[in-house]
Amino acid sequence: MVMLDKEELLFERDGKGEIIPRVVEIESLPNKPSIKILPLTRGEIKAIRAGLSPSGETTEDQDAKIIEQKVLEPKLSYEELVKFGKSGYIDKIVLTILKYSSLMVDTTPKKAIENAEAEIKKN
Repeated sequence: MVMLDKEELLFERDGKGEIIPRVVEIESLPNKPSIKILPLTRGEIKAIRAGLSPSGETTEDQDAKIIEQKVLEPKLSYEELVKFGKSGYIDKIVLTILKYSSLMVDTTPKKAIENAEAEIKKN
């Protein structure tokens, strides 16, 4: 039997206790560009789930807030994203954030969140 390490359960943190950002590739975009992100925490995922649209997708407002708060480079404002954001890129960025937050199992935010919650309930 192998014991779970604390480091596996928690996001890596710096000396101040802050989550360390990660540079990740957006694999689903041409040329696989990189962005610098902070992963979503369990509490943030629950807040997102509570606001999913009736179809089970994140809303335009949620996507803009997630990217504004979690993408450190390139830095984008909420207003820029809502007014000028390309939906195909925004969707792929949000899915990349979910993936690198150790939550991505499926290709939709609803399924990713449901799968993560199911895993949490098992343990």
